[in-house]
Order: sequence, then structure tokens, then C-alpha cells
Amino acid sequence: MPLKNCLLKAFLIILSIALCAQNAPAGPTPLPAVKVQLDGRELTFDVSPLIENGRTLVPLRGIAEALGAAVNWEEKTRTVIIQKGGVTVKLTIGSKVALKNQEKITLDVPAKIIGDRTVVPLRFVSEALGANVRWDPAARLVSLNRPTTEEKPEQKLVVQGDAVNIRSGPGTSHDVLAQVSRGARLPFIDRSADWYQVQLPDGKTGWIIAWYVKEEVPPATSPEPEKPGPIIPVPDPEKNNGTGGKSASPAGPPAGNKAEDNKGNGNNGDNVENNGGGDKEGSIENKESEQNQETNPDVGRGGVERGEEGQSPVIELAVTSKDEQTRVEVTCTQKVTYHVFRLRDPDRLVMDIQGVRPGDLPASQAIDTKTVSTLRIGWFSREPDITRLVFDLKDQVLYRVEISPDQKKIVLDIFLPNIKDAFKGVTIVLDPGHGGADPGAIGRTLGLQEKVINYDVARRAAGLLTAYGARVVLTRSGDYEVDLYARPEKANSAGADLFVSIHMNANTSTQLSGTTTYYARSSANGAERLVKSRRLAEHLQSALVSTLRLEDKGVRQADFVVIREAAMPAVLIEAAFLSNPAEERLMATEQFRENTARAIVQGIGAYLIDQQNAS
Repeated sequence: MPLKNCLLKAFLIILSIALCAQNAPAGPTPLPAVKVQLDGRELTFDVSPLIENGRTLVPLRGIAEALGAAVNWEEKTRTVIIQKGGVTVKLTIGSKVALKNQEKITLDVPAKIIGDRTVVPLRFVSEALGANVRWDPAARLVSLNRPTTEEKPEQKLVVQGDAVNIRSGPGTSHDVLAQVSRGARLPFIDRSADWYQVQLPDGKTGWIIAWYVKEEVPPATSPEPEKPGPIIPVPDPEKNNGTGGKSASPAGPPAGNKAEDNKGNGNNGDNVENNGGGDKEGSIENKESEQNQETNPDVGRGGVERGEEGQSPVIELAVTSKDEQTRVEVTCTQKVTYHVFRLRDPDRLVMDIQGVRPGDLPASQAIDTKTVSTLRIGWFSREPDITRLVFDLKDQVLYRVEISPDQKKIVLDIFLPNIKDAFKGVTIVLDPGHGGADPGAIGRTLGLQEKVINYDVARRAAGLLTAYGARVVLTRSGDYEVDLYARPEKANSAGADLFVSIHMNANTSTQLSGTTTYYARSSANGAERLVKSRRLAEHLQSALVSTLRLEDKGVRQADFVVIREAAMPAVLIEAAFLSNPAEERLMATEQFRENTARAIVQGIGAYLIDQQNAS
């Protein structure tokens, strides 16, 4: 009997287990596979796309070939090289640092090898090769769209000098790869401060200084191709006649169009004369280093005196001052074009007027207004004739330029902005980078954490902006981690007018230093938003460099998530290098953090005034 009971119990237990297994739920339904479309056509891969850390990874060769790119492999470094046109992308297996041409970009997930296939981040590779990327979570669909030729014509640069050096990197410390002659047309790839990256006829790429090229832009997209950078009309402060071409600019040139700064590399731009202009012997770039001392503006090349008859017409100059504004009126006897830009250490504003010579104007004038101390005048170039005006500035200024309808009169206003009333009713989102478990960069000398400095600067700037009447939103209000996509989403939800992400830079080299401001490459949120982002970046870069007095590394473009996904004008600042021991010591001081905050406020204020004047 006991044996029968045991057998019966065992049978019932086995039956119960079987019934439970039969009626048990089947578990979570697996998500459908990710689909990828290119220009509306679905792509198929020999390995299915997968999602890791919120990023879609796809087989490298499949996506590269679909986008028309060539792929190479470096076995020694385990690096894949993707090339299309003038774009070269390098991804090292297992590394989150990628290279697009000369720019280092941090990835959320690295390239990796699965089985015998290399898979890469789809969004990064596609955008690097010029495609726009959209993700539909409901359909689990990634849509790639390539701009048509009509949407994005190839931009070329025309060489304006003889025997101009092409270098391996953006600076005169890099090796000379080749020389190009006047009139050569080079496809534009990228820019870094005062240097353009271009493609050479043999397909190789190199860098040329901005001084000796001119942008070749179709007239339909740029009515004034002689003047680089965006042209935004603003009303004259004392006239409202609705005539004349007008432009406004912050106290600094558009990125990539500045004269090279005086850091021991090339021309310091302060010369009122170019003794090497048009000389065909040797390299123009080499001659730049011979011009670092001020030359005599009264004598030109070969001893030809100013005002020689039979040459280009001369100009007349009138300078007036009212309150905190200095007005310079330049009257010419024929049509002219102009280019205005800013130089640092010391602060100067430079205007080059092409088509005229200075005539009998004095080489130097004491202006002594609230904005300008001295004006120096010189005959900068003979072929073509260019008169250069150099204004020694007293403070952080803005400037406006107006040219008459007949292009014979230029009015330049240099003024101190009153930013206090510009912030009322404006919603500004400040984004202190990193936080929580993500410290950002860590200094090698003092061990400072980037996240701490970013938040301290943001908190100080928020206090100043609030005092001026702005509504300020911080993406984090303490030391905790915030998802990259959540940061711009917070700005979008708040209906913000501006988004400023605050960071400190870092590099493996301890020698790199300076200040950079970024805005997005992608125009997915509208071309107008992209133009305004650039203007905001220019104003912030100008204010930061003027205040911090660090190397001006320029305004650049990069598709960082926080600025790419923001619906409003958005920028990311890298105020200084935490990896540089001297700059890390600066970051440890109250003065640096307060100055950085005030510069951010000043730059935003200057941008808002600019936009108000333009409306």
C-alpha cells in the first residue's frame, strides 16, 4: 500500500508539471527586425542590423557600397577606412573614437567584428557620408536620404595667389604636400579656424590658408560672393530709407574666413600692406612669416608711392562718434567690394576694400572714442588694389556694415552692445555636459572633473541670465547623469529659444589649448535654424575668446547629439582644454569660471541684439 501511494503521488506530480508547461505563457514576443531604407528603397544585408546601446549597427561593406563609398582595411591597427569624394572616415575596432578627416568624434558604440563581418554605427557612417538619417521607432525603420545635387551643389574655392602651399594639416607647422597656382578651383571639404581643407586634382586632400582663396558660390545662393560668411540684413540706427545692402556681424569673422592669428604661424593679419602679394617667386605662405613686423604703408612694392596716377581711384574717409558708437564713412569714386574681420591679441577690426588705393590718407589717425583708439591705413595689395583699414579696439564691440546701392559708399558702425534689455521673455536652456557616473574629461595635473566645472559655469551663467529677465532651464540641476537625447528633448519640450551646451575640451596631447564653439552640420531642423546656430556660435566664440584670452580655435561644425536634435538654435562650447596643465590650473580658479559664465551671457546677449536688429 505505501508503494502504491508513492507511485500514485509521483504520477500526479509528473502530470501536473506537464499540464503547467502546456498552459504556460510563451514569453515575450521578440521585436521585429530593424529595416533600413535608402532614398525609399529597402536595403538588405547578409547580417541583420542590430541595436546596441540605442544605436543601430549594420555590416560595414553593405552600407558603404550602398552610399557609394570605398572601403579599406588596415590590419596592423585594425582600422576600417571609408572614403567618398573628399571625406575619409576611420573607425578602429573596439574604439569609441572615430576620425572624420581631421576631426575626432566620440561614438556611443564602437565598430566591432561579429562572426566574420565588421559592423558599424549606421547613423554616424551615413551622416559622415552626407546622408540624412531618421528613425521611426514604431516601424523600427531607419530612413536614409541623400541630398540631391540641386539641394547641395559642390562648393569650390578659387586660389587667389601664386605658389600657395597645400599642407597636411590646418597650420604652418604641418608638412607641405603641394603648391597650387592662381585660378585653381579646389573642391571644399571642411574648415578649421583660418584653414580650408580641399581636394587636390590627384584626389588627395590637404589644407590651404583662407587668405588666398575665394569661395565660388552660385549667385542664386549668395548675392555677394566677395564677402565670406552669412550676410544678415540689419537696419541702420539713424536711417530707415529701405535702400542699400546691409549686413551685421559679431565681433569676429565667420569661421574659416579669418586672417590667421599671430601665434608664430603665418601672417598675423595686422599688416596694412602685403609686400609678397603677386610676387611669383617662392611660396606665398612662406612670405607671410616675413610680414610679422609692421611695414611702411606709404611705400608699396618696388618703391611705388601711394596715389600714383593712372591706377585705381582713391578713397575719402570720415570718422564721427556719438555716445558708445563710432561711425566710419568710406566714400569711393567707383564700385568696390569689402571684407571685414576681427583679430586678437590685441583686439583689432580689419576692413579690406578692394578696387581702390588709399591716396593721400595719413598712415595713422588717433580716433580715441569709447570703442576705437587708433585707425591705421595702408595699401595692402596692388594686384588687385586693396586698401586696408585697421581699427585698434578698446572693448568687446559689435559692428555693422552698410554699402550703398551704387557700391561706392561703405558705412561701418563700431559700437558697445547694451545687452541688459535683450533677455526679457527669452527662454534659454543651459546644458552642463556629463554628470553622475559620467565625469567627462579628467585633468592630469589636478584631477579636476569636467562635469563639476561644467555645472559650476552653467549655474553662474543661469544666475546672470535670470537677473537680466531670461527664463533659464538647466538640463541637470545637480550631479546626476542625463541621457544625451533627453537633453535636447528637455529644450524642445520647454519651447526654448536657445540651447547652449557647456563643456571643457580634452585631448591625448597636453599641448593643445584654446576655445572652440560648435554648431550642427545637419539642416534637418531647417536651414534658418542652422544659420542662426552659426550666428550664435560666432557671437559666443567672440565673447569667450575676448574674455578668456585663450587661443581662438574657431567656430566649427559637428553633429553632436545635443545640438543636432535641438529644434532651436543650438551650440556646444569647449571653453578650454582640461588636458592642458596650464588651462586646468585656470579652471580651478573662481575667476576663470566666473569669466566663462559672463562671456556666455555676453555672447548670448550680442546674438539676441543681432537678431532683434535683423528682424
